[in-house]
Amino acid sequence: LKDDYEKNFDLIICRNVVIYFTEQAKNAIYNRFWDSLKPNGYLFVGGTEPLLNSRKFGFDTTITGFYRKGEKGPEIDSYWQQIELLSNRGRK
Repeated sequence: LKDDYEKNFDLIICRNVVIYFTEQAKNAIYNRFWDSLKPNGYLFVGGTEPLLNSRKFGFDTTITGFYRKGEKGPEIDSYWQQIELLSNRGRK
């Protein structure tokens, strides 16, 4: 989760993976997926892990399981809060 994600993808397929993560980690992952996609790129997820609030993450819902990268982007505060929380995990 802490590593940089590659950029300029037309499509990211993440099926039956994020169901094993905490909500906090899922939020960070979806925000970083948005950043990794080209404009109008697509994210495909499995049926067990729909983005219930896809606009929060900067995605427009197309058909079941497919989300198109929107122009607005993720809620910035939410994105940076998630990154900060993940980077401080385990530190005291």
